Amino acid sequence: MNAIEVKKLTKQFKKELLVLDSISFNVKEGICFSLIGPNGAGKSTLIKILTTLLKPTSGEVSIFGHPLKERKNIRKKIGLVSENTVFYDQLSAMENLMFFAGLYHIPRKVAKIQAEKLLKLVDMWKWKDKAIKEFSTGMRQRINIVRGLIHSPQLLFLDEPTLALDPQTSQIIRESIKIAKKRGITVFFTTHYMKNVEELADEVAILNDKRIVAQGSLSKIKRKFDSNEKRVEITFEDETNAQRAYKILKGVLKDNVKAHDTSVFLILETSTSLKDVLSLITKNGLLVKDVNTHIVSLEEIFVKLTSN
Repeated sequence: MNAIEVKKLTKQFKKELLVLDSISFNVKEGICFSLIGPNGAGKSTLIKILTTLLKPTSGEVSIFGHPLKERKNIRKKIGLVSENTVFYDQLSAMENLMFFAGLYHIPRKVAKIQAEKLLKLVDMWKWKDKAIKEFSTGMRQRINIVRGLIHSPQLLFLDEPTLALDPQTSQIIRESIKIAKKRGITVFFTTHYMKNVEELADEVAILNDKRIVAQGSLSKIKRKFDSNEKRVEITFEDETNAQRAYKILKGVLKDNVKAHDTSVFLILETSTSLKDVLSLITKNGLLVKDVNTHIVSLEEIFVKLTSN
């Protein structure tokens, strides 16, 4: 079953302000899905639509089979963690969590047990009785994660969950996302940090200029956008051997070879294989210390697809 189904979704705020232009995609149940795109691409607008906070101009959206008009059914099944935390600053962390749990009609005893588990998960249990106003941005965001999970949602939305956070808090939030997925929760998150996507996402969609320009697993997207060229670094024991190899390979690869310190850098086209290159090097009595091939990164693909 798909957790999210979107068909020809369009959002226009004014005649001249088209934000989303007939986008379509599905998110399978139980996966971690990342939506990435440059600033102003429409990521936050899309999340507001998917979480029933904003109505689309046209198109169809369903969450676990429920159309957007069934807001109550959808809101029971989803949690939302945005970059802007909303709490009652005078209340403690636990008091805030009890309040939000009450909105979902969770019995107080059950809510306390759930809150304790989640606060320990994000390393905030010792702060449970402190007022939110005393918390740093990172601490507030940890509580925000707990608030989004307090009612055990089937689908968790996170809009820039690690924005401007310290490395320790960012790591805790990433681990929380992994644990949520292990518990069967479908996770949908936006971010500008490609490291988070590489580490967490099963599938990715890239949004640019109002449209989705790529979607699929990381490996599928990388295969699609990887070129026929292969970039290779060959490291030798010393600079002398590297220079000898450079001179040998220069006659074969022309301008597609460079040397620096103890390494030779190659760009191999389909007509020349790495096996042929290494064979030529060893025939000339040169010992290779290490070989590294470059795999196209998600960041490179992102820049390529979103540069206008």
